[in-house]
Order: sequence, then structure tokens, then C-alpha cells
Amino acid sequence: MPGARWEHGGNATIAPSRSIARAYPMMRLPVYLLPLLLALLLAACGSKMEGTYADPTGLSKYEFEPSGKVYISLVGIKSEKKYEVDGKHVKIIDAGGGGYILTVLDDGSLEGPLGVKFSKQQKK
Repeated sequence: MPGARWEHGGNATIAPSRSIARAYPMMRLPVYLLPLLLALLLAACGSKMEGTYADPTGLSKYEFEPSGKVYISLVGIKSEKKYEVDGKHVKIIDAGGGGYILTVLDDGSLEGPLGVKFSKQQKK
């Protein structure tokens, strides 16, 4: 990076250039914070779900795999779709690109279409 340099002293910092560092003091990050920030960014981008969620009757189930696949069972008919996690929303994606959104509730359960609540099932 042109103009980039290392400053050595009591604390090792990275400063792109003196003028930028003076104008934007927050750009001077301690070197040990860079790997931590990178790890946090990667973890946030890779949010996945895992486990089985079922409605109170047990007739509808969502089985999430960390690979991004979800198996949906509705009254015994099973289908495979893809999903993406976006904050408190889980986007179920159909093969044609359409789909719908489930909401992650504060207790960790999911709220589906028509307000149906899907609770996480314990592994047997």
C-alpha cells in the first residue's frame, strides 16, 4: 500500500500515512486487534443453523444442516431446500429463487408462516 508504514514504539500500530492517521485517529489499530476483528467478521458471515424444529403437533418439521440445506416435512411429505441466516431471519429458498422467511424468536424457537411456532427438538 503506497505510503503505508509501520510505527514502532510502546505499542505496535499500523498507520496508513501520517495525514490519514491524524485526520482519522481510529484508523490506528493495535496490531493484535486485526486478527480478532477478522475472526469476528468471518463468524458473522457464516451463521448457520443446526437441528430439528417441529410444530406442537409434530406434523411439520424443519431439519437444518450446517451445509445450508434444510429438509422440510409437512404431514409426511419431505422436501429439500436451501436456507440462509440473516440476523433474526431464516430465509427458506425454493429452487426457483422464491421462498419465505422464518423468524428466530428470543427463546430460540422459530415462527413460521401464519404464526406457527416451531420449537427445537432434543436429540434422541
